Amino acid sequence: SYALTKEEYAESEKKIGEICKKVISGLSSPDNQWQTELEINDYLVDNCEYKYDPEDHFAYSTAYSVLVNGEAACEGYSKAAKMLLDKVGIENAIVSGYSESKISGKGPHMWNVVTLDGEKYHLDCTWDDPIDDSGEQTKTYIYFNLDDETLLKTHSDFSFDFGCDS
Repeated sequence: SYALTKEEYAESEKKIGEICKKVISGLSSPDNQWQTELEINDYLVDNCEYKYDPEDHFAYSTAYSVLVNGEAACEGYSKAAKMLLDKVGIENAIVSGYSESKISGKGPHMWNVVTLDGEKYHLDCTWDDPIDDSGEQTKTYIYFNLDDETLLKTHSDFSFDFGCDS
């Protein structure tokens, strides 16, 4: 049993590819990895709204859900970030662990780790795309390129692997 037919899969890959090309061609300074990562983060935050439905989790857990549908949960944000960062040559990995906030309590979460100039940093596009008290999405950079010590204030029990090419 497959989620998509061969034709639907090919069409979804085409749509994703077109959007990736658009994002990459719009980068202001492709040789500057920090600026490129920032612009990818901004694109994802500006063009996606957090959405999670436990009844249909798959619908919000893919790069497609972020890049094409503009709605995703943390898994989708991290997969889309990985895809774009891979395409521009920034070493990165998807991280799975837990996050905890006063609003939602503790639960499973995904984000990315990037390597810039030999240093590893945490990038959590989902938490940089919060909805404020008035219901408005407000982009922040609170979870952009954090070290382990800072991230451990809200995220825990995480692992990542730079050895896989996914």
